[in-house]
Amino acid sequence: LFGLLFVFLNVILVIILGFTTFNNSEAGEVTFEQTFAVWFQKENIVYWIIALLLGLVAVLAEATKFYILIHKTTGKSKPYLSLKTAILGKYYDNITPLGGGGQPFQIYYLTKGGVPGAESMYLPVASFFMNRFAFLILCITAFIYSAVNGKVVPNTTAGTTLLIMSYVGAAFSIFLPAAIFIASFLPKLRVKIIKLCVRFSYKFKLVKNKGAATRKANKLVNDYRKSLFMLTRSKFTVIIITILSFVYQMSLCSIPYFVVRACGGSADWFTLMCTCVIGSSAISFIPTPGNSGAAELSFTLLFTGLTASTKYWAMAYWRFCCYFLIVLIGMGFVIGGMIKSRHERKQHLKESLNSK
Repeated sequence: LFGLLFVFLNVILVIILGFTTFNNSEAGEVTFEQTFAVWFQKENIVYWIIALLLGLVAVLAEATKFYILIHKTTGKSKPYLSLKTAILGKYYDNITPLGGGGQPFQIYYLTKGGVPGAESMYLPVASFFMNRFAFLILCITAFIYSAVNGKVVPNTTAGTTLLIMSYVGAAFSIFLPAAIFIASFLPKLRVKIIKLCVRFSYKFKLVKNKGAATRKANKLVNDYRKSLFMLTRSKFTVIIITILSFVYQMSLCSIPYFVVRACGGSADWFTLMCTCVIGSSAISFIPTPGNSGAAELSFTLLFTGLTASTKYWAMAYWRFCCYFLIVLIGMGFVIGGMIKSRHERKQHLKESLNSK
């Protein structure tokens, strides 16, 4: 319920931004009727549909990744469990601050679905690691292309600020691979770094118990280490999972291009994908569910002037395809699960009463 409240507040935020910031009477702004006419031109409907489908492609890539990992570790084919784990993982990521709430739920659903306890802990971690790795590679590519091309980020104060923020976000992405490397090959350095971090956190009263914090940090890093080693047992699996991770990231980052085209604008796909990668990196450390607020503002700053229709509706549709679509699908699974559990409890109670 707390997560759903955040989703509701996010919707309110998008509406407020629309009526206060994006739909003001500035030069070049068009009405909703004009926007509607542009959207439903024959050539633009295709882009409109593709933008929506790319959100589903991202979910399907994540589900396929879990299917392969589950089959690799258990030898069993569980397509529904894979889809459910992928969708609900992203659902809880999207309704929790910093997008880190999905993994515990994925572990729960995997365990409940028959995946052994150890494997159920490693699989979400392995999937998360590969997604971070793919995003980091895309960030580096976008930074290089931006430096060479010069058209990826607007040459304005806001554009420069977002670019600097994206460097910070990429640094956060580097942290996880660096932690895995240290945990795997430099155990003495790992111990020193963890002790230093715990001491620092204790000094500023971020943790209350040094021993418990140290054990928790060691367990977390060891889980990532074991996940990486489990993943690398098969080179073919690593290749497929890496490709699917890139498909996931590129699908989400390609949505703005098709939204711009659906709104009557013209742009280069690779340039806009790099723009979206930089924007996503810039807001990745914003501690709001789904990076609410920052995501909408960054889209407007980076994509202003590219559409022939109002930028508010372009932003709203982009946000629906990459965020609200996954939340709505996840909400359907959550509600369906609640109804199913309630029915099973009633059935179990009925059978218990009949047996007496």
